[in-house]
Amino acid sequence: MSRNKTVADDADESGAAGPDHLAGAGLAGLATDVAAACPPPASFELAMTELEALVDRMEGGRMPLEESLAAYQRGVVLVKYCRDALGQVAQRVRILEADLLQPFEAVADDRET
Repeated sequence: MSRNKTVADDADESGAAGPDHLAGAGLAGLATDVAAACPPPASFELAMTELEALVDRMEGGRMPLEESLAAYQRGVVLVKYCRDALGQVAQRVRILEADLLQPFEAVADDRET
């Protein structure tokens, strides 16, 4: 079963980017470390899947403080990515529909000429 990589997964593989490493840096450098350690999502769907998994883990209430803060920071990055992706799609839809959204009478008049 495949799933999205998180900060905790990176720590398991590299030993350098996860919450244990960030705990040594203190909370002040946590946001910067998390943002630098996490690549942007590959797609809107993957971002939503990762965000849902983060929310589930955080709602469980068993995460240490530093890990919760790292998950929250990753969630902020994912939400921004999703918001930007949806904004781009909405803009493309507005452009595509610009010529289609005419009053019905105008369309009928164009066909008669």
